[in-house]
Amino acid sequence: GYDSNTVLKLIDDFEGFKDKVYKDGKGIDTIGHGLTDKKYISKGTITKEESLSGVKSHIDKEVMPHLKNKPYWNNLNDNQKSALISYVFNIGSGNFNTKSPSLQKALNASNWNEAAKQIDFGYNDKKNPGLRKRRDKERQLFLQ
Repeated sequence: GYDSNTVLKLIDDFEGFKDKVYKDGKGIDTIGHGLTDKKYISKGTITKEESLSGVKSHIDKEVMPHLKNKPYWNNLNDNQKSALISYVFNIGSGNFNTKSPSLQKALNASNWNEAAKQIDFGYNDKKNPGLRKRRDKERQLFLQ
């Protein structure tokens, strides 16, 4: 399990919310808090509550299967789990598995300070100060 309230608050704070379909940074049709599922896109508009429900559903179906089978998962506290779920929701499970080897190594070694330092995917994107704030918040939460 995980603390869904903490995770959804993080995502709500940092993903932003748009009630109509828009193109994300990669040109993908997106709605709400970063949802790309066609069942939400096809509606054209979404409420904040529907969006957060969709985010939770996405986490449960797409993010958690990747995390709960990691050898370190059960050693993490609720804050560490919340920070990682927010991180993986943002970068995608595939990127988490393939583009963060230093983070994976630190997590597998239970080196929590190093793991927090490695929560950096996209962190140096100078055009995106919001992403830097998000990574700082995820790091801070991870170390609590």
